Amino acid sequence: SLQYICTASIGFYLFVVLRVVLQAGPHLLTSEWLSVVNLWRPAGMLQCFPIFSMALSCQTNVFEVYASLPDATPAKMNEVVKGAVNLCTAVYITIGFFGYVAFCYTDFAGDILTAFPHTPVLELIKFGFCMSVAISFPLVLFPCRTSLHSLLFRKTYQG
Repeated sequence: SLQYICTASIGFYLFVVLRVVLQAGPHLLTSEWLSVVNLWRPAGMLQCFPIFSMALSCQTNVFEVYASLPDATPAKMNEVVKGAVNLCTAVYITIGFFGYVAFCYTDFAGDILTAFPHTPVLELIKFGFCMSVAISFPLVLFPCRTSLHSLLFRKTYQG
């Protein structure tokens, strides 16, 4: 069911967030990262575009989520959307800030999962994260494909 896939995905994302926060802990206590803070670096803005576009592409799933709600009402859907936006905002801000603090001295080419040490627990988290992305990507694209198909190949009434 979609509910179990989403719950597992959120769990793996929260494990990654927890790991990044733990990795940033020693740097936060010493405040040494303050000397290397770069608040504005426009050189990597184009590299971030796919991240922003995927973060904002979930609106196509609103109808699927609404259909899967028991006793669906607009008010209940508003609560689901608020919760999802708040969770995503919290994850983005937490990963952004603590990831910057934790890896400010590390050159890892943009993928913080490669900066983690190779332990069995972290390999399981990486695998779960990979499966989450592999499973959720088609779920994001399917409503887009359906909408395009119905727009381009709609049946006309032959009366």
